[in-house]
Amino acid sequence: MDVVLMENGREYFRFAVVVPRRVGKAVRRNRMKRLVREYCRLHQYELKGVDLIFIARKDFSHKKYAGIEEMLNGLLRRILQEKK
Repeated sequence: MDVVLMENGREYFRFAVVVPRRVGKAVRRNRMKRLVREYCRLHQYELKGVDLIFIARKDFSHKKYAGIEEMLNGLLRRILQEKK
């Protein structure tokens, strides 16, 4: 998964989830979007002032939420370190 992060200068954050058709059928794509939305809902106070775009490159719909959370935490930590 790729993540694009941009500062927005606001008190809140915005996000978008992009899952192309080549990743899987609609049921799998929707599950992946739901998992990422849940991650954003639970971490909304840590993500203030940024715009995020999540782009799925391969199917991760078989993973449980804990695995997705670990993956996204690692991605965002690495991106935020590069920004500094």
